[in-house]
Amino acid sequence: MSQVRSGPPDDKTTYRIINETINHILTRQLDGLPLKVLIASVKDILKRDMRKRRMTRFPVSSDVIIAALEFRTGISSETWKARVPDLSNFVEAVWAGESPPIPQVAELEFGFHDDTENIHLGTARRPSVYEEIVLFATDREYDRSGANPELLNSGVPAANMTYGRSVVTLPLAHRTGQIEEAKRDSQANPSKHVIVRDVSLFATDQAFYDDLDARLRAARRNDVMIFVHGAATTLQGALKRAAQIRFDTKFPGVAMAYSWPSIGNIDGYGADYDRVPAAAKRLRELVENVLGRVNDKASVHIVAHSLGCFISATAFEHFPASLRNRVGEVILAAPDISHLDYPALAEAIRIRARRATVYAVPADRALFWSAKFRKKISRVGSSVLLAAHQGVDAIDASGVVRRSWFGDRHSYIFDANLVGELRSVLDGDGQLRARLEEREHNGLAYYVIRP
Repeated sequence: MSQVRSGPPDDKTTYRIINETINHILTRQLDGLPLKVLIASVKDILKRDMRKRRMTRFPVSSDVIIAALEFRTGISSETWKARVPDLSNFVEAVWAGESPPIPQVAELEFGFHDDTENIHLGTARRPSVYEEIVLFATDREYDRSGANPELLNSGVPAANMTYGRSVVTLPLAHRTGQIEEAKRDSQANPSKHVIVRDVSLFATDQAFYDDLDARLRAARRNDVMIFVHGAATTLQGALKRAAQIRFDTKFPGVAMAYSWPSIGNIDGYGADYDRVPAAAKRLRELVENVLGRVNDKASVHIVAHSLGCFISATAFEHFPASLRNRVGEVILAAPDISHLDYPALAEAIRIRARRATVYAVPADRALFWSAKFRKKISRVGSSVLLAAHQGVDAIDASGVVRRSWFGDRHSYIFDANLVGELRSVLDGDGQLRARLEEREHNGLAYYVIRP
């Protein structure tokens, strides 16, 4: 005969069950449920668990439930309590099957992300898409000839930086590591594709930094992630990628994109390459302004791809060394950097950032053609041995990169196989990188990601 358990489970077990329950609700795309319905659903599943375990009582405090809500939604308990007074009493009342003490709280929705805008008082509704807010800075000139001149998709350099805010939507069926796109803009469907829905510009740079500071103070982590795109990329493409990175890695800070004036197509690669020095100067000024004009506890992380790595690394040559404590992770993915320039650039990053991580894949076809274009000078992103440098985490990702008819995907770092690795780096937690196998070449350590 089974033994009857009369005592309550420990907090760890309680937290695990509630967390699994909320995760179950979220994965079933029911994240638009009012809080009252959410807690009632948790109660039902906990009761079923009690029967399975033959437990006679299962007291759960409101603090544990709120902690679970905070963990799963990304909205801090302080934010919940500040926006909805007496939330603890409300949770306890609902748990006891009573009417909520504040009627309007029954209409509270919770969001999947940490943006406080995801908390609304109003009619509960099921969301049709996920939303990511991406701030941006760009030195592109206005494209006044297009249907959407405000999108600044021109590849012409502007005299001054323009600052803006975008809302990027992702479909509920979004697959990790992908940017779902329509073949033509006219066929774009929010329920199927990632779309830049709204773009608004700030009237002044101070308005931009004030908005950034407010978002940092409301975020779970006082961190800014700046995405620096590679060649042949439009502003829209940069915003979509920044949104995908934040969504897939569950980055708890503010996402931003620096969009330098790339021509936007592969035919413009030569012109894009010539714009590296000017773009590096603008990126350096952007980072210095972010750290100098928001709260003094904020940190900046840089995620750069391809030619964006050359821009980012060049910017570090002129950063004040005093920024070391505020520049966190620097991620260079598939860097389109000459192996002749790399040692000095890697050293500049090493002494100015808390950690630098470089990803390379030998069969990167885009870098093969780049090397051919640049007088057959090897690119660092095509060999982990070229990327190995004292104080830099050089990682060979070839073992987990999906292959195609055209060789390894140049944007592999954003694929599903590597999102976990990218998230662990942005989290600043080396212990999570269990798939890395350390090796050595000429006295320098490098790593290989095990499949």
